[in-house]
Amino acid sequence: MDISRHLEERAWAFKALDELQAFLEDADFEGGVPEERTLIERKRKELLEGKYRVVFLGAFNVGKSALINAFLGDEYLPTILEECTTKIAHISRGDLMTAVLNLHHKSTDDDLAALRLVIDHAGIEADVSEVEGRSEINITFANPHARDLLRVLRPLTTVNAEEEFPQLRALRQKFDEVFISLPNEFLPDDVALVDSPGVHSISETNTRIANEIIPHSHVVVCLIDSQSAGNEQNRDFVEQIVSHRHRKLFFVINKSDQLNFEEIDLQGYRGPAKDLFRSLDGVVHRPETFFVSSLYGLVGAQLSSGKITLSDIDNNRKIKIPMSMQREFLMDDRPTARVATHLIEQSNIDRLRTRLLEYLYKENREGAVLESVCRFLDNRAWAYLRPLETKLELARDNPRLTHLDRTQARLADQLADIRIRAERATAMYGVMSGGGEFDGASYTGYEALVTKVFSEIELEKNVMQPVRLWLASRKNVKDARRKNFAPIREKLELAMDAYLDRVRGELNRAIAAAEQSTLAQMGPLGAGISGDAPVEVKRGEVGPVRARLAGSYIGYGILGLLVGGGLGAAAGAAGFIPPLPELAMLPPQIADAVGAVMNMTAPYAPQAVVVGAAAGKLAGLALALLLRAATATRVRRNRLAALCLDRTRQLLARTEGKPAVPPVLDQLKNGLAVRRDQFGESVRAVFADKISGLTREIRVIQEEAEALREKRRQTIARLEPKIEALAGLRNKAANIAEANAPKVAV
Repeated sequence: MDISRHLEERAWAFKALDELQAFLEDADFEGGVPEERTLIERKRKELLEGKYRVVFLGAFNVGKSALINAFLGDEYLPTILEECTTKIAHISRGDLMTAVLNLHHKSTDDDLAALRLVIDHAGIEADVSEVEGRSEINITFANPHARDLLRVLRPLTTVNAEEEFPQLRALRQKFDEVFISLPNEFLPDDVALVDSPGVHSISETNTRIANEIIPHSHVVVCLIDSQSAGNEQNRDFVEQIVSHRHRKLFFVINKSDQLNFEEIDLQGYRGPAKDLFRSLDGVVHRPETFFVSSLYGLVGAQLSSGKITLSDIDNNRKIKIPMSMQREFLMDDRPTARVATHLIEQSNIDRLRTRLLEYLYKENREGAVLESVCRFLDNRAWAYLRPLETKLELARDNPRLTHLDRTQARLADQLADIRIRAERATAMYGVMSGGGEFDGASYTGYEALVTKVFSEIELEKNVMQPVRLWLASRKNVKDARRKNFAPIREKLELAMDAYLDRVRGELNRAIAAAEQSTLAQMGPLGAGISGDAPVEVKRGEVGPVRARLAGSYIGYGILGLLVGGGLGAAAGAAGFIPPLPELAMLPPQIADAVGAVMNMTAPYAPQAVVVGAAAGKLAGLALALLLRAATATRVRRNRLAALCLDRTRQLLARTEGKPAVPPVLDQLKNGLAVRRDQFGESVRAVFADKISGLTREIRVIQEEAEALREKRRQTIARLEPKIEALAGLRNKAANIAEANAPKVAV
């Protein structure tokens, strides 16, 4: 990775953290805001520091702290065996020299007082303060002297501090890590060194370092004692670091100044390297190994910086410079620089430092810092994204909306069916009650049926025929005459009532057929409509039925007188009537009658004419009366029949004037019209009510469904951009993390 790409991805990671933090205030965020904000700030701090972490592991007295001091060019950390560190020390570059104790239990006033007293007695100028909440203690040094830091760390982090500084025992038990910041030119800005407590072997490294420190490191430097380089106990631990933690391992065989020249073999054919290669066979292919002298590196740097002199080198029995080289150095214009350079070259510190930085900057690429932050971004973006996706899925596939749509479709089908049934039922009833054809069947209709049953033919057949048959009996007529014709009235009433019963039955059957067929077409909707009430009518009173012939006899007598008188006068004038004296020969009653007639007509006619007219009148009267008497029964029967027919028509079929009771025909027409209208209106009302109810129910469902759809549209419009942004952030974070993942060291 080139620097520009690294800077771009690092800048993007800061921006992504800002976006995640901004999302915490979003209404759609689900989770604990304080906890998430803390995590984001922690990762922001980690990214801001941007340190490549180099962890140093090793057994007691293998020289971890000495190697770090050599890297730093001065004695900052305790190095002698009795002062072996018991705490984890994080060393990074800063503007001031500070030491921060990361407490897992809150400090007390006594802790601070004891620490300040120890520092004051050592003559060190440093400010001791605590952060709010007493989770940290900050020691800020006035001057960046390595010896000042060393003298503060001894009572806080070394083994023998328990005996020499018992007053700090309570404070030492409250922290496991110390974070050191140094204004040191040998320490790059983006590299942090981690010194771990000494153990009997690398495999005994404590759990926290193995599970927390190493996974967040970039390089692990394992210091190997040249006398135990083939320790098999280290094999499993090294395999875990390489195979599971995916961390690069550098193996440093320290104290190379104590080895013979032939023992220093980087190819692993002989000496400690051979033992190391053999012990790691199958775990690390050709381990990257360095022979280093921390002592030479440290004193060389101190000599170069003027912190020690050549006399200190001469007095140090551990430093061995051949006499020939000593003479050569002393003859140089700058003997101190020549000796310092020689010691540094012999220490191999620069080679190890160069290789570490080369790996961190080139092979490791961005390393665990950016990878860790991007994996965090990937993880948290997914955690924020998943609830949004669930909401979006629920919005797109809303069970309630699905239920409403199905219900609406079902109700719409019902409504369509009800409309069809309503149209069919009303059409059926209209045809069956009004007449016409429906489904291939013909129907008469109420009005036509009533008109038909009250036709002249039907009245004659069903009412008058029984009456006429009864009148055909002379005995019945005579009997009726004796009883003032009451039997005729009774017979007519019986005939009428019998016929009306048949008519009502026929009409009610027709009505029932029409209404029941309509109700059947309506199905359950017709349950509340009653169609069982029969049609009722009220027949008017027949009244007296009489046929008297007195007037008929008088008429016939007058007609006989006129006709007989005329004929008799004509006969007298023609000589067919004898003269008056001969009238004495006639019977006395007739002679008297003729005489009376003659007396009336005498003034106006001759005697023969008068006699003839009188005789003719008497004869005509007699004949007329005899004729009337001979035809009286037939005439009376005809008159009674005509009278019964007229009464039948008046009461059943037609109205003349304003009778008290309308004819049955009119009653039925009016009643059936009302019945048809009422039943039809009931049918329409039931369908209308059902249609109205379904329409109202559908409208309510439509309104709720539309509200849900609008809410769904708003939800989708609100969530999709957020999901897209988080998904994009997650994908880019995953890609950067994958590209910057430390490669497995081999």
